[in-house]
Formats: sequence, C-alpha cells, structure tokens
Amino acid sequence: MNNIAILVYDYSLLGGVQKVTRNLAELMHDKGWPIKCVISLHDSKEIQFDYPVKVEVAEEKKPLESQILDILNRYEIGNVIVQVENLKFLYPIINSIRQNGCQVYPVLHNSPYYWIRKYYDWYKYVQSPRRIVQYLKMALYWKPLHLKLFRRIVSSCGMICVSQQAHQELCDILGLPTDTEKIKYIYNPVGISGYDLPDGEKKNNIVYAGRLSIEKRPMLMLRLWKDVSDKYPDWNFYILGDGPDRRAMERYIVSNHLQRVHLQGSVTNVADFLNESKISLLLSKYEGLPTSILEAGVSLNALVVAQNDGGTSDIVKNGENGYIINVSDYYSLKNHLITLMEVNGAKALQMGKKNAAILEKFDDKYILAAWQDTLQ
Repeated sequence: MNNIAILVYDYSLLGGVQKVTRNLAELMHDKGWPIKCVISLHDSKEIQFDYPVKVEVAEEKKPLESQILDILNRYEIGNVIVQVENLKFLYPIINSIRQNGCQVYPVLHNSPYYWIRKYYDWYKYVQSPRRIVQYLKMALYWKPLHLKLFRRIVSSCGMICVSQQAHQELCDILGLPTDTEKIKYIYNPVGISGYDLPDGEKKNNIVYAGRLSIEKRPMLMLRLWKDVSDKYPDWNFYILGDGPDRRAMERYIVSNHLQRVHLQGSVTNVADFLNESKISLLLSKYEGLPTSILEAGVSLNALVVAQNDGGTSDIVKNGENGYIINVSDYYSLKNHLITLMEVNGAKALQMGKKNAAILEKFDDKYILAAWQDTLQ
C-alpha cells in the first residue's frame, strides 16, 4: 500500500469532520498502515483533537496548492484522502494532487443535496427578501456549478459518500446506477467495536449535540421542550454546541420561562453526556452521517430524528432503536418524544439497547476493510 495522507477542511463548531478524521488516522496507524500525515487547512489553534501522526497546517494566506504538494512530496505520499466541504474551493486542489501523481479519494461528508438545495421553510422567504436572493443564487449559480463539479470529480477520481443513503442520492442526482464503481460509501469510524452498557446509571436526560443554526432546527427543539417539560419535572434537556442561533435560543428560554434546559456550549466530553442520557434528539434538515447520533447509539440511547436528506436513516430504524419523524407533523413529533419519556424512560431504555445489533455494520473492522479494498 502506498503512503497515505488525509487532507481535512472542517470549520464546524464541534469539529465533526476533524473528529472522524482523527479516528480514521488512528485506526490506520494502529493497524500499521503507512499513514504519514494529516494536512489541515485550519489555523493551528483551531485543531481540536490529538492525531497519531504529524499534522501539517497549510496557511490560507500562502498558495495552498504549492504548500500541499510540497508536503505530499516530502512524505512521498501516493494516496490522498480528501475530506470534502467546499467543492469549489477543493476542486483545483484535487486536480493538482492528481497531476502530482497521487491517487485522490474525495469523501463527501454531507448529503449531496446540501450542495444543490437551499434549506429554508417557505415562511423564511416571506420574512426576508434576502433569502429569496439567496435561493435564486443557489438555483441559478451554485446548483449548476456544483452539479458540474460533482460530474467532473466523479469522472476523474470517483467519490466516497459516508452513508448508504447519501450514496443513493448522489447516484440519483448524476443519473448513475448504484452499482457504479465511481461512487461508493464507507462509514465514518466512531469507535464501535462491541457494546457494553455505559458506566453508571442512566438519568432522565435528553441530549442534542451539534451546531446551533437554522439547518438543525434548534428553535423547534426548544418549542418541543416547552410543550413537554412541565409534565415531566424530573427530566433535563442538555444542548451541546454553539452557533449563530444561540442568542435567539437564550431569549426564547427567558421569555418562555423554560426550566431544566441547559445550554452547555461547545464541550469536549460529549460522550459523558450521552452515557448519562436516555434520549438523543436530532431534527436537522440534512446530514451526511450524523456523528452525534452514531455516538448516541453507542451510548445505547433511544434516537429521535427528523426525516431528512442524508444518512440518518442508515443509523435509525424507525420503531426499533428510535423514531424517524416528518417534523411537519408536530403532533406526532411531540407524542413520540412523550412515549419515550413516560415511566422514567422505560421505552427509551428498551429501544436504546437495540442499537447493539442495528449498529454492528459501523464496527471499525468493516470500515478498515472497506478502506483496504479502496486504497492503492
């Protein structure tokens, strides 16, 4: 196997792509594979995790392509895994890496629809003419550009999705059969290698972990808590993460006198909160493969998620380890959550234990085997 480098471009507030990049590098390193470095397009102070190999930071103020090629040549890299966020930004870098003689493996860390849709509810357009302009820009400029970039990247070096559902979506978008060799999926590693009940007793806690921004529907989560919390005074709701909607959430909490909802901000000990909770909530409009829900499954939580684009349905089997709900049916969303909270979360505990069988396919050994079949 040729020497491996991973190129990561992730500015998310919880560093989700950084986290799974670290996990993948660690798996490969522990297996004795020739992974030599991680190339980060962050400022060095934004690197949130310890990597098992050298992290080379490329500075955006300097010509990125020449910096990256210098690093690849120095480590004699033959395989480059590119964690894709900004298609337009990374496309010329991918081309340069290929022309340098490396095999490139672009990994799409979201639903492909993220790059061709504008995810606003209709009333948002009514409230803000600026969003109408944004929609038109997406429809007339970004969507055609991203479709062209998808076709060019897939044609030249293929594409790896991080969920089976995202794989299906990209094939549909490009009009390709699902058995095409150009598009495949490999799950993100989150450290699944068998199950034990989390240490300590689970508490009557609900947890959300992620960005506090419109695509995650954080205000809907607060509305939901407002409507159920008074009936269940022994339950708490922990919100982990930060983002542009935090101030609006703080105002909503104060104006509605909400109790037992805890805005924790960005935390590094997400697993501690998940291990103590019984229910995990995710109402986002799109996902690639939601790390927080995978980790919640490892913690044996019942999972309440929105029906959306991307790989959430790879993790949650409706009615078994949680519920997949069309959030436009608010009555159904609220009642499913209440079902899990009743009798000290007895139903949540029962459903949470089913994660062990359902999430077996995310075991690290299968992820490593898929990468071994892919890399040259």
